[in-house]
Amino acid sequence: MQVFRVLPLFILISLTTTTTITKAKRISKKGCNDTCGGILIPFPFGIGSNCFLNKWYNVDCNSSIPYLSALNNVELLSANSFGDVTVNISMTFDCENSMQNSTLVLSEESPFSVSDYENNLLVKGCGIYADVKENGSIVAGCSMICPNDTGGDRNNCFGVGCCQDTIPYYLKSFSLNRTGLERPAGDGSCGSAFFMGREYFPSAGFPRQSVDGHIIYVPITLFWYTRYTDISSNWPECKRCALKGGYCSINVDAASGVSCYIYGRSKTGVILANILLFKKKNSLEQDDDAEEESDGIDDGLNETANGEPERWWPVLFQRSFYEEG
Repeated sequence: MQVFRVLPLFILISLTTTTTITKAKRISKKGCNDTCGGILIPFPFGIGSNCFLNKWYNVDCNSSIPYLSALNNVELLSANSFGDVTVNISMTFDCENSMQNSTLVLSEESPFSVSDYENNLLVKGCGIYADVKENGSIVAGCSMICPNDTGGDRNNCFGVGCCQDTIPYYLKSFSLNRTGLERPAGDGSCGSAFFMGREYFPSAGFPRQSVDGHIIYVPITLFWYTRYTDISSNWPECKRCALKGGYCSINVDAASGVSCYIYGRSKTGVILANILLFKKKNSLEQDDDAEEESDGIDDGLNETANGEPERWWPVLFQRSFYEEG
């Protein structure tokens, strides 16, 4: 009798174990490596030919360290399918002359810009002033004059020995300039100014300068997007998205749709207003909420062969790049 009581339990456990096994989803194209040195490389980024969307997303994996070849081989620290990529860039400065001039230029043709949401301008030290200029105009800046010239805490930025400022939206190029103010005689310390990803500060603390004292490496988060011209012409809603002032992303699988990022302005700056996934009406399950959540997007610009408007319904859900293996 005991055998017959145990056997059904064993079968139940076996069935439960079997049904909980799920297949891992792929983040890269089929046949392509999805990691380099433990860092995930999701599509549209890719390692090797035919693994990335276009040249901007080409990743070179050298000695288990990923680099973005299109951005002068900057080290890639992280990337995701939702518009963020963090890179390690170098900034130079001159302590002897109390000057620092650093520049970053992202091609207008590139899909990258400095993320205003993910980065801050940080100024570390005492008796220094730093500003950020875009096309000759100051867009951010702050200065530090410390009481008793104390240097403050290296791992915090609470206004003593450190100040910070926000940066503008969609920054494609900038020059970062640091100028030394009047300091006590004989003070050999050297302050610095830099952009730094909020995710990495204060946990990582301020970046330490190199052995020669002229270079620091800092993590900066860039925002990326794909233009509708990067996607097949079979996606007319991407053109509609661009005409609305949005950016079309290829967070898409072939049977569903694409993401349209539309930005709006508020009194506090630029905000992400909508993240919408467009699908054809006949490919959706019946959903009364889909039409109500249109957020004012015109979804009836095209006509079908019989003269009826071809409607694309926005759904507040974002598909990733994952492909089922």
